[in-house]
Amino acid sequence: MIADVQSAAESLRRQGKRIGFVPTMGFLHEGHLSLMRVSNP
Repeated sequence: MIADVQSAAESLRRQGKRIGFVPTMGFLHEGHLSLMRVSNP
């Protein structure tokens, strides 16, 4: 499973795409949204 995620991430990076990880622990708030905006300008 880890290798599958790594492979998918590498494939996206080769396409010039960016990957952002925003851990929410089950609750989404403005701080999380800010991180998502930074990772996807």
